[in-house]
Amino acid sequence: MQTANSRNEWKTYWRTVRRYLWFLAALVLASMATTVYLVYRTPPRYQARERLQVVAFEPGQVPLFSPERTGLTSDEVRRTRNDFVATVQDKGVAWKTVAKLHLNMDAEELLSRLTLGPHDEGEFVTVLATGDTPKQAQEIVTTHVQNALETYRETRVRGVNASMDFIEEQLSQTEKRLALAEDDLIRFKLDHNLASLDSAIKAQEQNVNTLHSRLDALKLDLVRYQTLADQYRKAEEESLKKAEEAPKESSTRAYYVQQSRDYHASAVEQAAQAATSQSAITTTQQMLQSEQNSLVNLLSLEKTYNDLEGNVQTLEGQQKFLQGKLFEAKVKSSQIKKVGYLQIVTTAKTPEMPLPRPIIRWTVVSGIVSLLAGLIIVFLLAAVSGQQNG
Repeated sequence: MQTANSRNEWKTYWRTVRRYLWFLAALVLASMATTVYLVYRTPPRYQARERLQVVAFEPGQVPLFSPERTGLTSDEVRRTRNDFVATVQDKGVAWKTVAKLHLNMDAEELLSRLTLGPHDEGEFVTVLATGDTPKQAQEIVTTHVQNALETYRETRVRGVNASMDFIEEQLSQTEKRLALAEDDLIRFKLDHNLASLDSAIKAQEQNVNTLHSRLDALKLDLVRYQTLADQYRKAEEESLKKAEEAPKESSTRAYYVQQSRDYHASAVEQAAQAATSQSAITTTQQMLQSEQNSLVNLLSLEKTYNDLEGNVQTLEGQQKFLQGKLFEAKVKSSQIKKVGYLQIVTTAKTPEMPLPRPIIRWTVVSGIVSLLAGLIIVFLLAAVSGQQNG
């Protein structure tokens, strides 16, 4: 019984469709014709593309600053690629592109014209943009990719910039401490009339050694002069003794008398030389004592001087270290901003042909939709007609 009823219902539906078949055909044909007309009336669209690649090393981790890396890991590549794709799809970046190109659209419409390469994988990213003219398509993809790269790199460079700010602050403080330390050292040198303590100590030690050598030479001269004076005195005595033993008024007596006088003169001369040497020894000893006292004073300044000079050298070392790190941070920052993380491997070209019009697809879709809508209308009309007849 139920089967018979179902068959009757299907027959009723079929009769209804056959009854309004002309309406369904007209509706489908009209819809498809309208779709074809509208598709043809739609202005042509042009598409341009740029292809990027995640670089083989991260900025700041290059041989200039650290051991060379063989390449990024798959996770790093994936993270970099996904972060950049999110930047490409960011509304803020889209507004920058709109403003720069003076486009008559908002950020959402611009983003709707951007797509990513469907077959991208690994370290490659392809950005496609459609435009109303070939030039517009090329400008959109070129400008938007550049804006996305700048925004992405600015985001990634913040850590380096923070380090750079910290290093600059530390460098400024170190330079101030260095200036104070240098002032203390200069003031110490001026107070003690020093150019270099080490040089002054060496010069003073040289003076002391020279005076020691001179004093030793003077003492040897003193001994030599005293010895000669004693020898001449003895010779004088012997000559006088021989003169007394010789006959009076004899030539022998006269000879020994003259000899004793010569020995006496030589003894007096050597005694005078000895007295001069003794005076020189006394003067040299006084000079040596003065130079030794000066050396002791310089040596007593050595610890304070070394502390001051060591503080200056330590701060100079810190300054050079921080200057090197600051230069390194600046190079890293510049590298990230200019070539960091991704590089364009295929630049956008002005498209020569418009995109194919999707006539068949939209025609089929409109035909199916209009057919379904027509069936609904037919069955509603049949239902209303049946109620009126009933």
